[in-house]
Amino acid sequence: MTPVLDGAFSMSQRDRAADGPSVMVLGVPWALGGPGPGPDDGPAALRAAGLLTRLQASGLTPVDWGDVDVPPADAPVLSGPRNAQAMVALAGSVAGRVGAALDEGLLPLVLGGDHSISLGTIAATAARGPVGVLWLDAHGDFNTPDTSPSGNIYGMVLAILAGLGAPSLVGCVGTPIPGSRIAIIGVRSLDSGERRNLHDAGVAVYTTEAIRALGPAQVIERALAGLAAAGAEQVHVSLDLDVLYPSAAPGVWTRAADGLTVDETRQALRVVAQSGRLRALDVTELFPGRDPEGLTTRAALSLIKTALARPRPVQALDWRAVQAGMRSSA
Repeated sequence: MTPVLDGAFSMSQRDRAADGPSVMVLGVPWALGGPGPGPDDGPAALRAAGLLTRLQASGLTPVDWGDVDVPPADAPVLSGPRNAQAMVALAGSVAGRVGAALDEGLLPLVLGGDHSISLGTIAATAARGPVGVLWLDAHGDFNTPDTSPSGNIYGMVLAILAGLGAPSLVGCVGTPIPGSRIAIIGVRSLDSGERRNLHDAGVAVYTTEAIRALGPAQVIERALAGLAAAGAEQVHVSLDLDVLYPSAAPGVWTRAADGLTVDETRQALRVVAQSGRLRALDVTELFPGRDPEGLTTRAALSLIKTALARPRPVQALDWRAVQAGMRSSA
């Protein structure tokens, strides 16, 4: 697989760099999983705001693989998921690119696009070993065609990953991800049928109220422990920017009252980063046209930096110093 490269960050530079891990940046300018256009401008906005330079300044080595080609919309349907055929095609393309990056030892950073792009990204990570999913989102995205009020795939994508929904879409996933290996963080807007689906699937759901009560770090520690107990060896983080307060992130499709602050979300992502178990990161639902001041873009850049921070090395205990101290105090 030959990557499409940004002129400032080449593969040869990646090979020469030794100061930090290599991050594959992939844009998915897709909005056909949601109500309409807007999030498809997200990847370009993040790059224009200096994403690659910021990653490099953080000690990482970004390798820009460009954007995935987006298929055209399907013909309108009377019932069922909208743009299902296009979604199948996109998921295959995204999974192929993300899988190639993983096989090269890169850490994928995938820029959406609406949240349905995670169908392809998570399918790729799940195909390479037991992975847990941390889904940071104001919404559950766990509807099926029977419970969805809109037919938009971005509200069904996590259920599809768990094996629920239209067979053509479920088939994109390969082996479904057990509900016990999924945790939703920061949710506060669920449809009634979606609640039942989540309960029946055994998905861990941490609301904004739970995060306020326990603290972001403790919630993520609990979530990671639950995913590990269910057999997850690594973690795929899928971040929908509407998990934030609308005042902090007005540039999203579906705003929801309340939400996490940028600092609370950073605290949560810092725990993931320091765990050393991050397999891939998706950042979705950036709608630049709804945020002319760029607050959402700046929040996204801050959260990406936190999530991709290198784990602090564990300092080995100096037994000679310990023994010397014991002798001097004797």
